[in-house]
Amino acid sequence: MNDLGRIIGHFETHCPEGIRECFENGINPNQLYRGKPLIFELINIYLRSARFKDCIRAFVDFGLYFDDKALLAVLLDDAPRLNVLLNTDKELINKNTTSIVHLRHFAKHHCYISAPNTIMFTVPKHL
Repeated sequence: MNDLGRIIGHFETHCPEGIRECFENGINPNQLYRGKPLIFELINIYLRSARFKDCIRAFVDFGLYFDDKALLAVLLDDAPRLNVLLNTDKELINKNTTSIVHLRHFAKHHCYISAPNTIMFTVPKHL
């Protein structure tokens, strides 16, 4: 199995230790896979578990560049950071962007413990 196949296997089982090992052995967290950022493959895996945020943390620890800081806070289940971002950028909660849609989606479908509360009380329900 090639290195990309190995890391995808770790995505499917939410194995942050395996993901870290792949990064230590040369996989770049910012590389493309099937024309999209590698992290999208992890995000799109059907499995939901408490270890999902640890898998995301592995990407961050190895230098992930992720432009949408609010979505990244949700993926990391980092409610304090999300709260700061939403309170710092008042326009963030008013923009009809995919970021807001994704925030609601991940809060609802990834069953995070702390991030959904921040989002549900901050982001207008009509978005």
